[in-house]
Amino acid sequence: MKLINRSKDIEIIGKLSKATTFWQRLVGLLGKEDISLDEGLLITPCKIVHTFFMEFSLDLIFLDDDNRVVKLVTCLQPNRISPVVFSAVKVIELKARTDLETLVEEGDRLIILD
Repeated sequence: MKLINRSKDIEIIGKLSKATTFWQRLVGLLGKEDISLDEGLLITPCKIVHTFFMEFSLDLIFLDDDNRVVKLVTCLQPNRISPVVFSAVKVIELKARTDLETLVEEGDRLIILD
């Protein structure tokens, strides 16, 4: 899958995976030593993320039902917990990057292409 910012007409991620079952959501990116900047994981449903036992920092894009960005969390370091985002129904986990806020901002509408 791909993640596109419809509001800015740019591709954010070219290799987006999905975690929808309890076990997929529980494991998430655990056990991965690293991922590329072009990879990400869509977790649904989700309102909070932890990075316990992670090897790298994450950027998080919390989305509502309409795939509108309701919260960005940048550089969540290992062994931390994100804020609870009550208005979110899903989150996209990405490797922490310096340019995320130029690609996405709160209020943007994203498209997930299969």
